[in-house]
Amino acid sequence: AGLFPWSGGAWVNLKTSAASSLAVSEDQIFCGCADGLVRVFRPTDLQYITTLQRPHRLGVDVTQNPPHGHLPASSEAQHPDTLALTFDPQGQRLTCVYSDHSVYVWDVKDVGNVRKLYSALYHSSCVWSVEMYPDLPEPSSACLPPASFLTCSSDNTIRLWQADPPALCQNLYSQDLLRILYVGENLQAEGERSEAAGADGKAGFRVLAISPDGQHLAAGDRCGNLRIFGLQFLDELVKIEAHDSDVLCLEFSPPSTGVKLLASASRDRLIHIFSLEKNYSLEQTLNDHSASITAVKFTGEGPEVRLVSCGADKSIYFQSAEQAEDVLMFSRRHHVVEKTALYD
Repeated sequence: AGLFPWSGGAWVNLKTSAASSLAVSEDQIFCGCADGLVRVFRPTDLQYITTLQRPHRLGVDVTQNPPHGHLPASSEAQHPDTLALTFDPQGQRLTCVYSDHSVYVWDVKDVGNVRKLYSALYHSSCVWSVEMYPDLPEPSSACLPPASFLTCSSDNTIRLWQADPPALCQNLYSQDLLRILYVGENLQAEGERSEAAGADGKAGFRVLAISPDGQHLAAGDRCGNLRIFGLQFLDELVKIEAHDSDVLCLEFSPPSTGVKLLASASRDRLIHIFSLEKNYSLEQTLNDHSASITAVKFTGEGPEVRLVSCGADKSIYFQSAEQAEDVLMFSRRHHVVEKTALYD
């Protein structure tokens, strides 16, 4: 990649695989390049001045803070590409947008000593689900701070945020982002380029659900897998190859039902019922629907527990639970057909 002046003549080798953006001021030309690079040149003769500090590496653990104001440097780490730049001449601030959808604002008054003023790390692909952490009767048993919520995306990450973060910044990278949970080995491909897709080209998480006691997070992905994470440390406890297609909805039974169950429903037209008390073992599979299932809900109070589901087949199914030995079994009690597909 090279930088050419408008008048023609001289050119500069940027020493990068690609360059995608420019920001020009009276004293500098900023050129956004691959791998997080921003080269700085003098506009009069294209004399090289410096290269700005890179942003975070891909796959960064935001809980591991380097010394304040200094991002860790690594020649081997992969960084997001610099896609867009804008320069504020009055405040001498350079705003950079990177390929993983992160945003940084740099103070470039002194290009020899650039400081980061602000940064935010967002999902780099479609966000499919948002779940608020519940208010628990016993706050001391909560795994997450108040006003926390979780999101999942096609970028193969689950992110933990805090809607009302403390005045003191939680980490150096993003004030309201508490944690990023990466799933997959190649973070460059899976986290930012979504190359680790299934046979149909799909990747990432589709839906989240938090257990009523606030201890577990259930996550369904677009390949049909169901994962259970402990919210205390966000560690993976269970992985189940549950469905043959996207997991579209997850539902924990509320405490009022008197049972501890998890229902998962998918584009493969199946509903699976798992028992929390048996380490999420499969208790039952329901196959009444003839198309994608878009919503499933537990209702009623023990021992009269019911399960209601709807889907793209325009149907609503009502299932009632009956105790059979040591297993709670659901059976169809009522079926309603509407004129259009139902989503919730």
